[in-house]
Amino acid sequence: MENKLNFALKTFFWWAIITMYIYAAYDFGGIPAYASLALRLILQVVSFTLILSKDANVKRGFMYKLVIIWMIYTTLITFINPHATRELSENLWWPCVFILFYHIAAYPRLIEKFLKKSLTKLYICALILFPLSYTVESFAELGATNYIFFISLLFPLLFFVKEKKRYIYYAAGLILTILSFKRSGMLIAASAGAVITWYDFIKAKGRNNGTKKIMSVFFIIAMVGMFIAINNYTGRQMSERFSTIEEDGGSGRDIIFKYVIMRFQNLDSFDQIFGLGFNGVMNHEWYELKQGVFISAHSDFLEVICDFGYAGSLLYLIFIINVLINTYKIRRKSLNLYKTNVASIITFIIASMVSHLFLYPTYYAFLMIPWAMTSYSLVNKRNYL
Repeated sequence: MENKLNFALKTFFWWAIITMYIYAAYDFGGIPAYASLALRLILQVVSFTLILSKDANVKRGFMYKLVIIWMIYTTLITFINPHATRELSENLWWPCVFILFYHIAAYPRLIEKFLKKSLTKLYICALILFPLSYTVESFAELGATNYIFFISLLFPLLFFVKEKKRYIYYAAGLILTILSFKRSGMLIAASAGAVITWYDFIKAKGRNNGTKKIMSVFFIIAMVGMFIAINNYTGRQMSERFSTIEEDGGSGRDIIFKYVIMRFQNLDSFDQIFGLGFNGVMNHEWYELKQGVFISAHSDFLEVICDFGYAGSLLYLIFIINVLINTYKIRRKSLNLYKTNVASIITFIIASMVSHLFLYPTYYAFLMIPWAMTSYSLVNKRNYL
């Protein structure tokens, strides 16, 4: 079993690297795209075999079983809706990652290898690939790039990196987040910085407690200073992105939300209860952004209820509530895991409210890592770094 999971862990690492390259280079039709799909399918097959197999090291708790119920339910709804059948692999990806890391968490050597070595490599690769996401030549022409969410979703896992390296990696990610021009990305980065400041400096205990509190002031000044410096260098484009939220309705999201709600209310009772299948809003061409271009609900909360109805929304809500409960429970068992969960929940809320995680399982998969580890730790009474 450990050899199988070691193979899965290496496969996941290369899937992440290749997928980040695809999003950075916007190469969705080339060889890397096929390689990413092949690796994802391999990992999904491994996850299915883990569900069916017996492992003496793994006691399966409520969240594990809930994820399996979610997989079965959403697969059935997806097959009922022909438009969504092609989305089946995407739909099952984040649950499969949860299952995978739940089992990996049972083997200390593997999970420590991932947290101490693979995680750092992943984050550094995410930083290095960022420049590929730009196709323009000057700051004056820069536009928002979604690639930044690969870095944003890795921010919470930085609590498993040693403190000095954590601050360097965070600072690098913060600079790139500002340059990404994504408002939601900046909010996630700011929240991650707030969690780091609170737990590493303000709430720090020990002989250097006073010094760390003073350092927190400099840490905050440094974060604000970076934003101001880059904002001025780019012609104040970042501050303008926030100042225009009311004017542009969050890039038109207010109009999208109203229209999607109206369309959902007009569905028949069956579709309202069970949904349209994964990515239903786009597949059913509800909102046309421009000629021939149809978009999603642009909010996870709306997307889940449209895709999987009231029944699916209830399952999803129970899952998220359990993430919150587990975060509270883990605070006395593993401080790093607790801090990671706090940061990941804030990230989840921000991204789900104004953007998407649910529809982009490539991003969402990273949040499954601490959530699966936490669930395993509580059920099987294991502590982590």
